[in-house]
Amino acid sequence: MGSDPFLSEPKKKRKQRKVAEDEEIDSDEFDSDNESNKKRKQVEDDLDLQSEDEQNKEESKTEKRRRLAKQYLEDLKQENMLPSNNRESNYGDEVDTKQLTDYTFDAKDLDDDIIARRLQFDVTQQKGNIYKFISKQLQLSKKKIINTVTDSYLMNPTCLCVNYPFLYVVSKEQKLVKYEITNLTIAPKKVKYVYMKSKSDDKNGEPMYHSDEITCVAVSSNGKFVVTGGKDKHILIWDTSNLTLLKKIPLNHKNAVVNAIAFRKGTNEIYVASNDLKIRIYNVNQFSLIDTLFGHQDSIVDISALNQERCVTVGLRDRSAMYWKIPEQTRLTFNSSISFDKYYNQFLKENKGSVMNNSDTKAAMAKDYIQEGSLECVSMCDNRYFVTGSDNGNISFWTIQKKKPLYTMFQAHGLVPELTLEQYTGDKEYMEDVAGLNDKRAHVPPRQAYWITAIHAIPYTDVFITGSWSGELKVWQLDETLKKFTLLYKLNGVKGVVSSIAAVEVDKFENTNTGKVEKVIAIFASVSKEHKTGRWLKKPAGAKNSIYQAFIKVKSD
Repeated sequence: MGSDPFLSEPKKKRKQRKVAEDEEIDSDEFDSDNESNKKRKQVEDDLDLQSEDEQNKEESKTEKRRRLAKQYLEDLKQENMLPSNNRESNYGDEVDTKQLTDYTFDAKDLDDDIIARRLQFDVTQQKGNIYKFISKQLQLSKKKIINTVTDSYLMNPTCLCVNYPFLYVVSKEQKLVKYEITNLTIAPKKVKYVYMKSKSDDKNGEPMYHSDEITCVAVSSNGKFVVTGGKDKHILIWDTSNLTLLKKIPLNHKNAVVNAIAFRKGTNEIYVASNDLKIRIYNVNQFSLIDTLFGHQDSIVDISALNQERCVTVGLRDRSAMYWKIPEQTRLTFNSSISFDKYYNQFLKENKGSVMNNSDTKAAMAKDYIQEGSLECVSMCDNRYFVTGSDNGNISFWTIQKKKPLYTMFQAHGLVPELTLEQYTGDKEYMEDVAGLNDKRAHVPPRQAYWITAIHAIPYTDVFITGSWSGELKVWQLDETLKKFTLLYKLNGVKGVVSSIAAVEVDKFENTNTGKVEKVIAIFASVSKEHKTGRWLKKPAGAKNSIYQAFIKVKSD
């Protein structure tokens, strides 16, 4: 058998012939060869990178800063961040790009409002720090308060969330309600709702929707999805446009009552907190479970998250808050139990010079001191600071750099009215025996504090709001040093138990003729006749199921 002449040629000759054949290929045929194109492009890119690296090595620090500034401005131009008269046309028209290519600018040009906002946004996204100190800009005297009673169609609301201009509320009677916010108020006529009990079972014989009380609701940042959870140990994912059910996901645990849900801002990831001591992370787009976190020793009753892969949770009776670093699979634990000594020392420090440090003062304060039983709620101010509320009325301000709170406001919403002997007991013989005594107070339980039943920090600002059943929402202001907080204002007229609070910054046109824009902080609170997790509280006087709304104007910069 004769040998192949191709194989008999030396390697050098084969290589030369291959090059010669490549040289004879016309351009059209070469363009059709995708693989060859990719290789050639890769070689050219490598050469360009090498030459660019050699040039960068020779440039000075000043030239490097200037080059980076040019690159940043070019990115802004491509993202349509520059003014419209400097943008390239989308229709292929010839545009004078002299302004875009001339980089001989003065340093003060970088103070342009558009670029400044972009820089501020970039820093916030990367670091997640408090940067909007708006407490001094709130025009609290020009507030607008509305109380929308929902007794006729929404009984005992348990939670709400807002994605302007829509508000979503859930209730114990298994109803999901969508409001439209028009003219700075929710419009009762523009209401869509899903009543869970009205839907029959599916083909498998299971309830189509929730089969028990709905305890929590959350909406995505893009406004496409709303997620609800309840005592039936399921989470339901809904389409916000028409409130159609997309997916029903069981948690597959006998104690997995869902207490709280939080969306990670800017994404479609949700964090689900439940009674089985677990935090589950789901992807809403894929309807799939991503991860599960463990650590608490009691039911997880609340959860809060912002843009980074971080979240904060509070356990009920374990009296601890946990800060979760999800990618690293680690957590930081913060113990909230505060001793009487710390309570007394802080009182002396705040009243220095006006209160004597003596045994009588200490004994009097010891009678009014209330031990913490459980943590009830949590909210993140930014990715380093968060606030918590407990059942003894304490509000604590935390940083992830310390295991103990930076500052605690004791009995922030005051004490409940003292019980009379008749309210305390119905035993007539006991009342007759006590009637002859001088100190009747010793036979009546001491006054208890109003629980902090809901708390919400406006993200990246120095303002947060708390609620109880004391008849008011309290607006608090963080100190500029971020070491303590003080009371800023009281929003009165809350009739019932505050079960949830949400707030959003709204830009609206006040005058259509002048086009003047006013910024408004819109605060919403779900108010119920009962506590959201049980019925052990006595119904507050005049309590009504309602949606409390407060709109506060913000001064323009």
